[in-house]
Amino acid sequence: MSKQRITGGSPTYTAPRERYGKRTLAKGVELLEDTKVTGLNNNVLVIGNSGCGKTGSYICSVLKNIKSSVILQDVKGLLYDMFSGELRAKGYNIIKLDFTEPEKSQGYNPLAAVKRNKDGSIYEPDVKAIADAISPVSSGCKEPYWDMSAASMIEFAIAYALEALPKEYHNMTSVLELFHTYIQNNGDAYFVKWIKDNPNTLSTRLFSETQATRPSDRTFASTAGIAASHLNCFNMKELRYIFNNKISVNLADIGRRKTAVFIKTSDTEHNLDNLVSLFYTQTLQALCREADNSPKGRLPVPVHMILDDFGATSAYISNFDKNISTIRSRDIYASLIIQSLSQLATMYDANAAKTIINNCDTLLFMGCNDPDTARMIADRASKTMDNILCMPRDKVYVIFSGRQAMLADKIAPYSMLQKDHQISI
Repeated sequence: MSKQRITGGSPTYTAPRERYGKRTLAKGVELLEDTKVTGLNNNVLVIGNSGCGKTGSYICSVLKNIKSSVILQDVKGLLYDMFSGELRAKGYNIIKLDFTEPEKSQGYNPLAAVKRNKDGSIYEPDVKAIADAISPVSSGCKEPYWDMSAASMIEFAIAYALEALPKEYHNMTSVLELFHTYIQNNGDAYFVKWIKDNPNTLSTRLFSETQATRPSDRTFASTAGIAASHLNCFNMKELRYIFNNKISVNLADIGRRKTAVFIKTSDTEHNLDNLVSLFYTQTLQALCREADNSPKGRLPVPVHMILDDFGATSAYISNFDKNISTIRSRDIYASLIIQSLSQLATMYDANAAKTIINNCDTLLFMGCNDPDTARMIADRASKTMDNILCMPRDKVYVIFSGRQAMLADKIAPYSMLQKDHQISI
């Protein structure tokens, strides 16, 4: 196959090689990651049903040639085993967050990412973001009141931990203990004195809001039950090693130096989904803030987020449909990996899902059995649905925004690990 190069923008512009790499999509097809050259954003939507090679063909080829920092969910830890040594040898800082064997994990403290204002007060949007990520409003929910009320209760516990407790207690273990104290009968009495002595705090305002439902036993109990279910993932004694670890991940550092973050989770147990979602949400927030505080409005080191099973619970990111349209200029980009378009509907409503798809200038289609997905690809490739559903397993469609779809040869899964697999277009 002849080489094809995606170009555009200023013909005199020279891409700094040490900053931007290239992403192999198929044999003979690559995406250069310098948007000034391509005129495209670096967001890639990868669609493929189970067993089509999304990990072995796409993710592995990305990691083999990566120049940016990277964050990815690593089910079973296989990618860590395959690439951590190679990336460390290239100068990468390697971070492993292991939620299956916490004693082998580095620490993660969500409260450490909360910013302080100049007067020392906590930055309310950061606290709210944590609570909303832990207790999100379900897609298509007809009564968001309950999830929102639960989030407010969690937000109060977080704010109180940060405002009323010494620094060594600024962690999710303390938040849990405060929450369980508060929801007990007359549990509010524990907080009353501090609240009265500190009237101009976020904790005091949130305390008043949550107290408003306490006279109604059923309402308060229902809200507390929902909040408790969302906080359940933080209540496992095995995970306290991660939350209480003094050496915790500095989220902003991912955009300051080349870093590879491997998030190890189970593919059969989903009780930690909220925790993984929180990490993604906080990381994106911290990276955007770091970019905005940099002289050129972009990260010192670009960051690539590889979101496997995106749209499933473990990859949910609060407000991602809004953020994906603004991260390009900050040198943050994402690979969104799904099995079908319908998978997005499990977490994002129709409009949000459409916005996410529309903000991916590159689409890699590796096969599916879903009629809706096949219909979209057929329209983009000017083919029939039958052609798409019967596409050979060794072929893929690559669709760049503003260009015709191309049928290309799939990279054999894991082949780049057996020999140098250098492809350019």
